Amino acid sequence: MNRNLIQIGSDLFVAETIDVQTNMQVYGSSSIDIQVSFDVSRYPKYHAIIHGLFVNQNMGTFTSNLKIEVTTKDFVSHGSRIKNIEIANNTLKIMILSDYLDIPEGNKQEWIQKKRDKLLNELLG
Repeated sequence: MNRNLIQIGSDLFVAETIDVQTNMQVYGSSSIDIQVSFDVSRYPKYHAIIHGLFVNQNMGTFTSNLKIEVTTKDFVSHGSRIKNIEIANNTLKIMILSDYLDIPEGNKQEWIQKKRDKLLNELLG
């Protein structure tokens, strides 16, 4: 079984999927969106833990919000915040916004190739 382990803050989770999207914004800035889904029928405590992180990060003012680090085997995301939480059909989905994505040197070419292949598969159907 290929498990997608993801660390969000100090908590470790098993994810069903982890998808990363980078977007170009106005004036050349970019945003990094990480969408993660979890099977809450297998891991029922995940909803409470992630909801707690979401609530805690939104307790302060906009400039003092708690930022977390997200770590997987493929990347480390710095300055991250949970943007939204969605739950339906025993699947918990979260969208994480990040300031910076760090890909370990040995994984860069493999990571880029996976993203390229996924994009081509989507385009070619």
